[in-house]
Amino acid sequence: MKHIVIFLMTIILSAGFVEADEASVHRVVFDVTTGDVATFEKKILSGIVAHYDHYQGKLEELRSVVVIHGGAYRFFLKNLKNSPYADDTNLSKVHTDLGKRLGSLHENYGVEFRVCSIGLKKRKIDTQNLYPFIQPVFSSLTELIERQNAGFAYIPVP
Repeated sequence: MKHIVIFLMTIILSAGFVEADEASVHRVVFDVTTGDVATFEKKILSGIVAHYDHYQGKLEELRSVVVIHGGAYRFFLKNLKNSPYADDTNLSKVHTDLGKRLGSLHENYGVEFRVCSIGLKKRKIDTQNLYPFIQPVFSSLTELIERQNAGFAYIPVP
């Protein structure tokens, strides 16, 4: 009987710790459609890091997902040549730096990147030209629905 009571108490206490841990995890999904480099840099590249650091300072966690569609495809290509953005001189100047910073967001901050497959096909962008940490999904809309239904806060980045 004593072992059963200890076992049940362990389960109850464990459930409380899991619930407390979940409360300290903040979830956000960024709906990124901007094609503007300055907006992208401010809201995604710098913004996620700043907010991640804020929550880390409170011993809490920020879990970020970036959903890519609209004008934002341009930021997630390994090679601009043979893409719809080959002639974008402003983008070509910062392209290498953007790739490194995106990789850092994924590696160091656990940011997940999801790209709309419908838009990729429409723009004739080959998935082989995406950075390896970018995951194609059926559509941006379904990904946003699923994330919001899972409790992610919705942040548009137009």
